[in-house]
Amino acid sequence: MKLNIVFINDVHGYLAPHPELFYNETGEVVETVGGYAHIAGLVEDIRKDNPNTLLFDGGDTLHGTKPLVDSKGEAIIPILNALKLDALVGHWDFGYGPEQLQKINKQLNFPILGCNVFKVDGSNFLQPTELLEKGGVKIGDRYLRYDSGQSDA
Repeated sequence: MKLNIVFINDVHGYLAPHPELFYNETGEVVETVGGYAHIAGLVEDIRKDNPNTLLFDGGDTLHGTKPLVDSKGEAIIPILNALKLDALVGHWDFGYGPEQLQKINKQLNFPILGCNVFKVDGSNFLQPTELLEKGGVKIGDRYLRYDSGQSDA
């Protein structure tokens, strides 16, 4: 079985295409990149070619632009659900606090993973793992969050 793993990250709330600065052998280059409609089209083409495709978001998704900051990440929920992600992980996605992240998590059609993110009482704050199946093959997924300190989750 051929399995595609598609990974997006660091979209930083840019819902539409935007200019981004890159560096190449000739110096600085500004190119238009991103936008969820563009991402959705690419993912749809990949899935048409191979339905055994997993889609993960590496995080830095729920913040960065005015609509997401003003809504504390909630403005992007319908878009993420429409993409049919298999899981999301991240670090800046914790920026609005544990209660807001749990509120968002409950509205998503896929899990936010974190196998080493715990509540004060020691229980899991997020779903630690996800067992996915594509083409009759089971695939385990987990996310180990970088230890950046303690918070009151």
